[in-house]
Amino acid sequence: TESVTVVAETPILATATSEQRESRSGQIANELPVARRDLTRIVDLAAGVTQGGNTGTFIMNGLGSSATSITQDGTDASSDLGVPSTSFSGGFNVINLVSLEAIDEVQVTKGVLPAEYGRVISGNLNVVAKSGTNEFHGSGFYLLRRDALNARDPFLALKAPLNYNQFGGSIGGPVWKNRVFFFAALEWVRSSLGA
Repeated sequence: TESVTVVAETPILATATSEQRESRSGQIANELPVARRDLTRIVDLAAGVTQGGNTGTFIMNGLGSSATSITQDGTDASSDLGVPSTSFSGGFNVINLVSLEAIDEVQVTKGVLPAEYGRVISGNLNVVAKSGTNEFHGSGFYLLRRDALNARDPFLALKAPLNYNQFGGSIGGPVWKNRVFFFAALEWVRSSLGA
């Protein structure tokens, strides 16, 4: 006869730190249906995080957007230290911070933050970029939005013109096996008035 052993363990609580961290993998980021493949829509999924008044800014735990920091791979990636944002100064870009194809992990840290986050009191958004490996790997995408594919707004007599094309991809692999790797991601947006 075979015996079955069932073990129930209590999950380990993070008692060494008071930070609250939520993390989303790059695969989840790519599979979620977010408008225009925008990184900021993924950050909104974290508890206590909302979009700020400016493009690419966040309000964490009810504190203003100037109380947050935005980093990529642990290095400051904000366009303006006064009002940290994922977009370029002025908010004119479509791709915020980095292409979704280049994201390995999105981390949102809130609560009482450790000293590594420095000047902020509400939270930190950290984007971890993908890297090359010993195997070649890559991806590609194409996002198409056209007025012919959309319904007319019931409060308007005519459909607004829409022609939005977003496409790109990534590739990574070894340069020198077990020692040097590469990874690159490109993304383009072409749109007409009304997009």
